[in-house]
Amino acid sequence: MDVMELVVGALGGGGLVTMISQWLGRRARRRREEARALREARTPLYRELLRPWATTLAAARAGQDPVQALAGSADSAEYNLALYEFAITASDDLIRSFSKLMFAASMCEALPEAERSKIEEPRKLMADFVFQLRRDLGPRKTSLERDDVIRVLFPHSGNADISEILRETPAE
Repeated sequence: MDVMELVVGALGGGGLVTMISQWLGRRARRRREEARALREARTPLYRELLRPWATTLAAARAGQDPVQALAGSADSAEYNLALYEFAITASDDLIRSFSKLMFAASMCEALPEAERSKIEEPRKLMADFVFQLRRDLGPRKTSLERDDVIRVLFPHSGNADISEILRETPAE
């Protein structure tokens, strides 16, 4: 009887291992699908949040006042609803990054042109926000640096050295 119990136990144990393996596989697959669905749901939201900034960049490149363009493009009800959804669903790092960017934008709007240089560099803040969006939607760890994002967002920053554009501030 001892041999038979060993055979039945081994077969039963193998079945248990198979069941656990299948369960873990289904769980990992479900998590990947949930992450993909979340990315797909967040992408339009993030696009809506970036729309006024894209308008601002286009205005600046066209020689128009970027602060005025930003103020005019962020007044819609859809944009405000997107802000609420963002505040509810976004990660802490993403909300902090966006908050800094919005504070700098509001200060730029409120201050005269001569005083605006005292505000933390909006291009750096925009790059940080886009970087956080990227981390939220894709790879959490990346070799990409803020300079790379700035070069993509602001390819026409003149002949300024990238450290001038950034006004180097210590990373948090």
